[in-house]
Amino acid sequence: MLDANGPDQNGFLIPQSTIRRGGRCSTAKAYLYSVRDRSNLHVVTFAHVTKVLFNQYREAIGVVFDRFGVRHKVFARKEVILSAGSINTPQLLMLSGEWILSFSLIILQVCLHSFSIF
Repeated sequence: MLDANGPDQNGFLIPQSTIRRGGRCSTAKAYLYSVRDRSNLHVVTFAHVTKVLFNQYREAIGVVFDRFGVRHKVFARKEVILSAGSINTPQLLMLSGEWILSFSLIILQVCLHSFSIF
């Protein structure tokens, strides 16, 4: 069996993708659509996160984001999920002043998309 992400990609394999009912399925459709009406989930589109907020125990407690030129600061009741990719996640942590701890924070508690999910 070939690995599409491996060093040798010659040959035939079934493409890795998220398919539902014969069509491509986005992450939002796969995971957010079924829980969109929850009271503890708030999705903001067209937002750009600029900073992750931490408390004195170095726990992520919220984010600062810009949306249509207006800066917003929001706080999470339980957790912040930071999922900005392999480049933007460390960049956000560096902008937040927590770059030294970025590896342990990514593994343990943080993961936020380019839009905010709470």
